[in-house]
Amino acid sequence: MSEVKAKLLTQVAEPMTSSGNKVTIVGIGQVGMACAFSILTQNVSSEVALVDVNDDKLQGEKLDLQHGSAFMKNAQISASTGK
Repeated sequence: MSEVKAKLLTQVAEPMTSSGNKVTIVGIGQVGMACAFSILTQNVSSEVALVDVNDDKLQGEKLDLQHGSAFMKNAQISASTGK
């Protein structure tokens, strides 16, 4: 069983330690999401925090970025309403 587990659960990338430069984006409209996407794709920071008052849209945008960031190196995306 452990041999099967080792073959199935191989580590794809080395875990990244915190870079110390986390970017927070307040407002997840078109401009905020364009900024978040650009920050991640241009390797400005690997940690992005999204803040907005609309929780449903916030969670949806977070999931979209997380889905797309599967192709980037160790992107960490968090979201909060700030309440």
